[in-house]
Amino acid sequence: MRFSTLQAAISVTAFLSAGPASALSTHDVYGVWRYPDNGSLIRIYPCGGELCAKIVWVADPKRTDVHNPDPALRKRPIVGIVIWRHAKRTASLQWSGSSYNTLDGAIYYGTLQLTGPATLVVAGCNLSVTPCFERTWTKLDTDAAKAITTKVSQPKEPPAAVKKPAAEKIIARKPKAQKVRRARKPKPLPRARAVRPREPNRYNELPHIHIRRYD
Repeated sequence: MRFSTLQAAISVTAFLSAGPASALSTHDVYGVWRYPDNGSLIRIYPCGGELCAKIVWVADPKRTDVHNPDPALRKRPIVGIVIWRHAKRTASLQWSGSSYNTLDGAIYYGTLQLTGPATLVVAGCNLSVTPCFERTWTKLDTDAAKAITTKVSQPKEPPAAVKKPAAEKIIARKPKAQKVRRARKPKPLPRARAVRPREPNRYNELPHIHIRRYD
């Protein structure tokens, strides 16, 4: 029953795409689209000859993927999540594949049908979720998309005046204290040796022997 509901949704989108949509081309599906329920913006882009889509803007930038079945991914930001991966072309201006819904953390199988230059009918079903959904996304022009998705970095407060560098203070350096050489102590004079007084020459006092020479 659920599968037949999905087929009916696809048939309706195919019927709506008849007529003026014949003037459209595959290139018209690329760009930034607005999700009607919460105003989130989704960028559709080519990926390996197929179609991918990721969230590029949400009203609450602090919003995280709290409904993800993997607890490790529940703190990741919503912005940047790829919700359509490699959707394949199944008909004229129609792509089908699986999509991730950040509102409930479920995987849906569905289609994207380009019905006008600025309208895209997105339908999907999940075996455990009823009923199937169908939404019409509206395309933003290039300037509007840039104005919303591009963050303009403006300072909240006027920049503080640039302080001039303080004049360098000239610090007079004190002359280095010269080392005062200590006067060397004079070497001690050698001790004077005691000089024994010479005994008086008593040669004259000795008896003299006169030797006469007889020639």
